Amino acid sequence: PHRARRKMSAAKLSGVVVSTHVCLLRRARSCSTGIGVRVTPPSHGLDGIGYSTCPRQSRPRQGYWCTALSTPPAQSFPRAYFFRTAAAGARNAHGGRSALSALPVSISSDMDAGNIEVVKVNGDDIRLTIRKDPYTESTDNAAHSQWFHFRATGVGGRDCTFSITNCKDTSYPQAWDGYQTCASYDGDDWFRVRTEYDAAEGVLSWKVTPREDSMQFAYFAPYSYQRHQELIQRCSQHAAAELQVLGSTLEGRPIEMLTLGTGPVKVWVIARQHPGESMAEWFAEGLLDRLLTDSRALARATFRVVPNMNPDGAIKGHLRTNAGGANLNREWAPTGDYIAPTLERSPEVAAVLSKMDEVGVDLFLDIHGDEETPANFFAGFEGIPGVSEEQLAQFFLFREAMTSSSPDFQTELGYSLDEPGEANLAVCNNQIAHRFGCVAVTFEQPFKDCWNNPDPVRGWSPERAMRLGSDTVTAVLEFIPSLARVE
Repeated sequence: PHRARRKMSAAKLSGVVVSTHVCLLRRARSCSTGIGVRVTPPSHGLDGIGYSTCPRQSRPRQGYWCTALSTPPAQSFPRAYFFRTAAAGARNAHGGRSALSALPVSISSDMDAGNIEVVKVNGDDIRLTIRKDPYTESTDNAAHSQWFHFRATGVGGRDCTFSITNCKDTSYPQAWDGYQTCASYDGDDWFRVRTEYDAAEGVLSWKVTPREDSMQFAYFAPYSYQRHQELIQRCSQHAAAELQVLGSTLEGRPIEMLTLGTGPVKVWVIARQHPGESMAEWFAEGLLDRLLTDSRALARATFRVVPNMNPDGAIKGHLRTNAGGANLNREWAPTGDYIAPTLERSPEVAAVLSKMDEVGVDLFLDIHGDEETPANFFAGFEGIPGVSEEQLAQFFLFREAMTSSSPDFQTELGYSLDEPGEANLAVCNNQIAHRFGCVAVTFEQPFKDCWNNPDPVRGWSPERAMRLGSDTVTAVLEFIPSLARVE
């Protein structure tokens, strides 16, 4: 360590802990152990905090001012050199309890996909409720709720108890049993915290002593609209991809479709009809990243991908509806006297269905998330009128291909089957299978964990959803030869 600086007070140091071993100074130096370091000034960072790489992480992390080029041995920096810098949002050097925050506890959902309402904050006891979506007329006759996302500040070092008190009144109250809340310090690295559900009272609660002064909680790791825009921009700049805006949402946001490949098989993938099912867009990102680097897939098929069918609802923190209260996955055909889709209520569906009618569909995947079932699975189209044996046989072949392509996919858990001729044709995959005579699936992912391949720390996560998206390309390639009707 730099002996000339040993007696400086913590207040004069502007480096922060980047691992459990090292606290760095303002200027880049080479310490006596020969370990090179580089310090990023706050002025170069994000929101004045700084942006660099933690040596124990493989990706950039917000909240650190320093970059270590290699991790020093623990004895290189005595414990006296570890200083907590709460103002910069640094973690305790050894991952322990941070100093008690001097700020009052504050809760905010004023953010992308934010949803929570404060009932009462009594010291460290925080009581909350989930805000409902707009009422869904005709198709659902319900005001949905389940999604939550908020930030708590002033919580560093406090033994906080968070309680959501209206879970009995949410869309899927039985889904809270066995659920573990998602949490993050930086909005990037999400993990699960132990959560309990009192079914009799309808209260979901978790206790946590945050290491930092600010912490986010969500039903699942959010996929922000900013990240969506960055994904669209990144893909559209690739030579293999073409971006087309099919129409506009009720609030004027573009309905964006990426076309990749030139092969004869017409594969459609849409995601996030239900905006609270953010794992669907994580899946779409993984699928798109794979397609951009897989020349074989692009030669065998033409992929049309709509990564976010419902950007309005996603930004507003809705669970199942667009800005006008429409459940898009019930808008693909009229229901009785109810006309759908329409530009006045579900322009997102109208635009995509029009494009499908124009170019055709050979294989269709609608990506979702399921609140109750701890598994990845397909919902099929066995109950549509006039379904053929060939069509059903191809469904089972595709399901087998998916099972062999991903360790996270399974066939034991799933939905009950529709009776012949009883399928709801207003549901997207049923309508597409009926309309085009193709294999069309609703691809469900869990909000909880994957029971056949569990991860107790993170549960089902963005990283695993992205990997599943990539694995799905493998399954599509395995399945394509079975499409005998495609020349």
